[in-house]
Amino acid sequence: CCLGRRLGYRGGLKVIEMQLGISRSTELQGMCGADAGRLWNRWRHRRDEEARETLLAYNEADCVNLQPLADLFYCRMVQRCQGISP
Repeated sequence: CCLGRRLGYRGGLKVIEMQLGISRSTELQGMCGADAGRLWNRWRHRRDEEARETLLAYNEADCVNLQPLADLFYCRMVQRCQGISP
């Protein structure tokens, strides 16, 4: 994300999670967006319930892990901007 880059972070969500020590469940570790696409296709074409459940867990982890990142990035930007007059 743009804010993450401004703070010196590079890579996508999973890379930044690893840099900050934010972990995912064992079943989701190592998964990436391409895996999510494959899971979606398995659900869409074959109604594979296991693929659907894994995809839902993957998407939920994305959403849940974005909150602490947003909080951290906000606090770091506030620290950076303290003392700067508008």
